[in-house]
Amino acid sequence: LFVAVSRSAVHRMRVPLIAAAPITWMGIEVAHSYGPLGFSMALPAHTQTPLAVMIQVSDLFGASTVSVLLVLVATCLVSMVPNKRQSFRWWPVIPLVAALVATIAYGNYRLNQGATAGETQEPVRVALIQGAIDTQFDDNPHHATELMDEYSSLTEDALNEFDDLDLVMWPESMFPVYDVLLESNNPQLEPSLDMSTVLNNQLAFRQLV
Repeated sequence: LFVAVSRSAVHRMRVPLIAAAPITWMGIEVAHSYGPLGFSMALPAHTQTPLAVMIQVSDLFGASTVSVLLVLVATCLVSMVPNKRQSFRWWPVIPLVAALVATIAYGNYRLNQGATAGETQEPVRVALIQGAIDTQFDDNPHHATELMDEYSSLTEDALNEFDDLDLVMWPESMFPVYDVLLESNNPQLEPSLDMSTVLNNQLAFRQLV
């Protein structure tokens, strides 16, 4: 789909490749992330997580900003390579360098903001909880219980290992459980996490039933 749309934009609409490819990728990735499927998994942007300075631009328009940057860089490099229809072209270096410089400059700016704030404010210690339960689309009455037990157990492990946590975060995959619990009076769906452990760590953990 990406190749077909980009090719159509270049050959029929005469849009330059370095503009057509990133714009097409952005549209497809946004549809992939927010469409009926709604899965933002295995995006090109996720390959850049080791480079903190490169992913700061994601606070502008999400992870797709980083993905578009990668596609733009790749497109610029390809546009420079000579082929049967064209000789070597140097001008794609301009948008390539401009995009990288702007990204790195913004990344350093945002990282320095965090460092400056850390000098005057106490850092927040956060535990990101991620389970390993497969996504299910069938009507499984036990799925909500399995999710709650899994994340309650992982949260308790985190609290036992790190006693100075300020915040525990669960992923969005837990949101459907909230709706299920609201519609159910089944006491088995109550979280199994020891509430005293939560209170001792000054965390807010509300029962959903």
